[in-house]
Amino acid sequence: IAFFAAWGFSFRMVQPLRKMAAAARSFGEGDFSVRVEESGQDEIGELAVAFNAMATSLADSECANRSFIANVSHELKTPMTTISGFIDGILDGTIPPDQEKKYLRIVSSETKRLSRLVRTMLDLSRIDSGELRLRPARFDLTNTILVAMLSFEKPIEDKHLEIRGLENAESLFVDGDPDMIHQVVYNLFENAVKFTNPGGYIEVRVLSLIHI
Repeated sequence: IAFFAAWGFSFRMVQPLRKMAAAARSFGEGDFSVRVEESGQDEIGELAVAFNAMATSLADSECANRSFIANVSHELKTPMTTISGFIDGILDGTIPPDQEKKYLRIVSSETKRLSRLVRTMLDLSRIDSGELRLRPARFDLTNTILVAMLSFEKPIEDKHLEIRGLENAESLFVDGDPDMIHQVVYNLFENAVKFTNPGGYIEVRVLSLIHI
C-alpha cells in the first residue's frame, strides 16, 4: 500500500514536469502556443503559472521581432526603390539628358536618407525599453511632399493621373523628424497612386491650422 501510494504521489508530481519539458522542447522549435495545465495551489501549480507567463512573454517577443523585421524591410525598400527607378531611367534613356541632374539630386537625397534610416535602425533596440530616438528639425513640408511625389512620377504618368493643389501650395515650415514625416507622406502617395482609377486625380492640400 505504501509503495502504490508513493508511486501515485510521484506520478502526480512528475507528470506536470514532463508536460513542461515537452512544452520547452516546442519552444525550442519555435512553437510558443503550447501551455501547461495550471492546477493546484502547491509549488507545481505555481511553477505552471510562471511557466505559462514565460511562454506568453516569449510569444509576444517573437511577434514583436517579426513586426520589427517587416517594418525595417518596408522602411529600407522605399528609398531603394526610388534610387533604383531613377538610375534605371537615366541608364535606359527614359529620363532625358537635360533632366538627369534634377533626378540625380533626388537620388543623392534618397541615398543620404537611406543612410540616416540605417543609423536609426541600429538604434531601434531602444524601443524595447520604451524609448524612440527622434531627430527633430525644422523643414519645409511642401518640399517633402514634392520630393515624395516625384518618386511616383512614372506610375502617375502610366495611369494618366492628374495632381491637383500643388500649383498653389506655399512653403510650410514645421518642426519634426524629416525622415519619418517623409515616410508618412510617401506611404500616403503610394496608396493614392495604387488605388486611384486610371485617368483620375489626386488632390494635395497643405494647410496650417493655428489654434489660439
